[in-house]
Amino acid sequence: MSREHTTAMFAGHELGVIVDDGPVPCWRLARPGTDTLAVTITATPQGVVIQCEGAPRKGYTSTIPLSDFVGELDAEYLARMFLTKKWSPTAAEAHFEYLLRVLDADESSDSFDIANDLWQIRERTTAIFDSAVEWNRLLGGLIGTMLTGVGRFDDPMIEENDARVPLDYAPNDVAVLAAVHDRFRALFMQTYRLVERGDVMVPERRTTDE
Repeated sequence: MSREHTTAMFAGHELGVIVDDGPVPCWRLARPGTDTLAVTITATPQGVVIQCEGAPRKGYTSTIPLSDFVGELDAEYLARMFLTKKWSPTAAEAHFEYLLRVLDADESSDSFDIANDLWQIRERTTAIFDSAVEWNRLLGGLIGTMLTGVGRFDDPMIEENDARVPLDYAPNDVAVLAAVHDRFRALFMQTYRLVERGDVMVPERRTTDE
């Protein structure tokens, strides 16, 4: 799901108030007359929580205060604050390609044989990218050989860090977070201004002449 697609998905959403005058303000972002793709944004004392279709059971939780959340935030920052990196088939496929490039650069017969074995496995199934379990089941032995070297005195073909697929943020989650944030921020700034009350910044409705 592209950033442009998710932005279009939320472009028609309007901001509804659940409560905006208490210690835990809460809003509903939705298209008028429908619950489809409705989003709830709650500004808890611990941080903003976003709940919507496809989100984890407790929603996307963060430690970002509302005063920061309504600022200009990029998708990378939102991902770091709301999401946890996990297994990504896209990242796994990219790492597979990287391992092949490493083997190709080695130019030894052992590297050629292992690269050929990797390709044969990939030709048989794409399940290697589905999960860490499948990756290790199908490729663990070959990657172990690359890590230790083939012969007793052979150097390893890869570094220890290369033996693991790097985790990543789910692209769909990142796209949804960015689109929700952008739409909420635009509507929030039209309706509210932030005022200092005690040690926190709280929303205050704008007057009609502002």
